[in-house]
Amino acid sequence: MNKQSSRSSLFLIELVLSIFFFIIAAAICLQLFVKTYFLSRETIEINQAVLWSQNLAEPFLGDMGDYSIVKELYSDKDCSMELSFSSNNHLLLCFDKNWNYVDSFVKSYYVVFSVNYKDESFSYQDIYIAKSPKSVPSDASYNDFTDLLCEKDYQIYQLSVKKFLNS
Repeated sequence: MNKQSSRSSLFLIELVLSIFFFIIAAAICLQLFVKTYFLSRETIEINQAVLWSQNLAEPFLGDMGDYSIVKELYSDKDCSMELSFSSNNHLLLCFDKNWNYVDSFVKSYYVVFSVNYKDESFSYQDIYIAKSPKSVPSDASYNDFTDLLCEKDYQIYQLSVKKFLNS
């Protein structure tokens, strides 16, 4: 009878160790699935950011650095917003979590901000794609806004484009 109880206790210990091993393996697999989900979400953000950068850069480069063409293409969209420092050389587009247009900055999850400036030889366009900062002061300047979009917590992608002006 002593041999029988030692065999069953040995079997019980082996069973407990097997269950413990499978719990550890399941925890590792769960962590990998969660990490994969977040990596996939980040990849979607970067792909959309690159796409919107191209959408804004191509007309600018194709029309010899004429930013008015870019403004004209996107000014009538529902996602186009105005800021306190807005002028003819700024464009702000707002999107929800699925990259659909939204009609207000407060509802936005992503923002695409573009600015144009010139010197005597070149026309420049800076494009910032970021998660929407919900707290932007109403009297924020251009520098305040771009600094906020470039913060690590918000920035997804940034592109600077320049076009030589034919004189």
